[in-house]
Amino acid sequence: MHFRSIFLSDIHLGSPDCQADTLIDFLNQNSCDELYLVGDIVDFWVLEKKKKKSWPDSHTQVLSRFLELPQTGTKVYYIPGNHDDMVRKVYGSQISGIEVSDEIVYTTRKGKRWLILHGDLFDEVVLTNDWQHRLGGDLYDMLMGISRRLNAIRSILGYAHWSLANWLKYKFEKAVKHIQDYEYAAAKEAATRFLDGVVCGHIHHPNQTNVDGIEYLNCGDWVEHCTAIAETQAGEVMMINWPNDRQRLIDLSLMASKTTKQQRQELERAA
Repeated sequence: MHFRSIFLSDIHLGSPDCQADTLIDFLNQNSCDELYLVGDIVDFWVLEKKKKKSWPDSHTQVLSRFLELPQTGTKVYYIPGNHDDMVRKVYGSQISGIEVSDEIVYTTRKGKRWLILHGDLFDEVVLTNDWQHRLGGDLYDMLMGISRRLNAIRSILGYAHWSLANWLKYKFEKAVKHIQDYEYAAAKEAATRFLDGVVCGHIHHPNQTNVDGIEYLNCGDWVEHCTAIAETQAGEVMMINWPNDRQRLIDLSLMASKTTKQQRQELERAA
């Protein structure tokens, strides 16, 4: 399906938990006029930390696709996150036609104005306790390692991918509160700037909701959830979970094609 805009975050290329093959499938099946890469695209933290680097061919394919898109007419915007913060050094420049910015104000087809940024600035732990964040990152990596092994067994048995880390988030009250506080802080920032919404990532928790009158849109990730935010040519906004939404998008694309054909026929008759 062809969208007006697609928003992706937290891909974590270079991490063994990155589901690059699933993302390649998503990119092969969907296109857009504008693509927004909302941070943590490449996980430099993992690449710096691991003695044995993990960079499969599928990761190169994803990166190559992003670099090729500007040459085919798609505008690509890159808003770095905390795991690819070294790219923040080149704000205001272009990388192979990809515009690098710290944040962007996006205007939807229906005239809504959204703040787009990665969102690590809303995470109090990142701001005030770097060692706690690093410890949390290590624990998360451990959970993802366990989850990776569990899913290898599930795959052999014919079961779908399941996220241990995501399951645990809902088992701890502090984790749920952290997500809620993060969403409130992001919405408050948009409200302070008199904007209508905010698009972010960072916490690996995809969501599309309303927080005190502000549209809150979290792209999610391509480690646990394989999700994206997209705006259709008609201005409808949707959360996409891939590949679960494959058939839904095929049906929507067919409907849009039929509508366009009917409109063209009506214009031809009127002429």
